Amino acid sequence: MVKRLIFSSLNYFIRKSVFRLENCMMLLMMILSHSKSCAQKDQRADYLMVSLINYYRGFDDISVNFTYREKLGNSALINSEIMGSLFMKDSLFVVSIPGLEMRSNGMDIYTITSENQEVYRSSISESEQIPFHLLNLLSYLQNHFEARSDITENRLDRKIVYIKLTPLHPIDSMETVLLGIDDTTNELSSLIIENSDNIDISMSFDEHAYNQGLDADFFVFNLDDYPDYTIIE
Repeated sequence: MVKRLIFSSLNYFIRKSVFRLENCMMLLMMILSHSKSCAQKDQRADYLMVSLINYYRGFDDISVNFTYREKLGNSALINSEIMGSLFMKDSLFVVSIPGLEMRSNGMDIYTITSENQEVYRSSISESEQIPFHLLNLLSYLQNHFEARSDITENRLDRKIVYIKLTPLHPIDSMETVLLGIDDTTNELSSLIIENSDNIDISMSFDEHAYNQGLDADFFVFNLDDYPDYTIIE
């Protein structure tokens, strides 16, 4: 029931470009739902991807702020914008955005919506990857997309280098994914999804923090904190 609701909402979002924060997260889940295949990369793009992944592997826990934006591909006008935060530790994560929180203890995902006062609980099977940890997402892109070096952008006092990733197998309306990487720190600066329906989606990342000593209890869903919420499984 929950999976059907999730993917139905995602498909509606792609076709109609209706912004809901659940769909932003489910889009990442869609990326991770396709079977494994081999990707060919140029040497420069391969080096950048390896450096990016190794960078994030060096920390026990990570937190980062992000901004989600949606716009027409041929326009600079932003249709939707929302800011949130992401906390990660091993397979645990918390995603927090206004009106919605997604929380995982490594076994279950709890999607908490304040507007409806509902909590959706879904289990993580052994075959499913967790799309909300940057390492999982980046590793998937490395193995399932063809990567090519793209432009370099000077942004204030930073140089951002881009990798263009093309899916080896068609993924609905998705055409390419652009990763922007800070050339000095190796941090992920932005992720841009270009769609054939002319609706581009981007996430920019800033204020990274590492090794804050986040305890596993920080990621656990506590039912006592939501006494008036309906639990849906």
